[in-house]
Amino acid sequence: RNAKFEAVLQSVRAWTPSERFRTEEGYQENLRAHIERANYRVRTQRGDSLIDLFVDDEVAVEVKKAPSLAEYDRLFGQIARHCDQFGHVIAVICDVSTADGFNDFNARLDKWLRPNAVIEVIQK
Repeated sequence: RNAKFEAVLQSVRAWTPSERFRTEEGYQENLRAHIERANYRVRTQRGDSLIDLFVDDEVAVEVKKAPSLAEYDRLFGQIARHCDQFGHVIAVICDVSTADGFNDFNARLDKWLRPNAVIEVIQK
């Protein structure tokens, strides 16, 4: 963990979406605006692993809306790639459709990725 990661993590935790968006992109843009108001530079779809939000060229943030099992699998792969590159990542899951899917996803992260990387998953 580093100071920048912790500061961005606190900003993401403090975020409350301004509305329930129909698309993942709506949540991404709303979170991006929130992080930028905290005086960070945010770029989208950056790096080899196409990070959703890349904060100050240092912190990767992935955003998902109501992920299905297949989307959780895809997110797992994205997080693994981001961790290979940066060692840490923040994942924001909006509109969780089933608690079981969310909990199973976190259990997979605990088993396979968290022993070697810092991964914070935030539910909104």
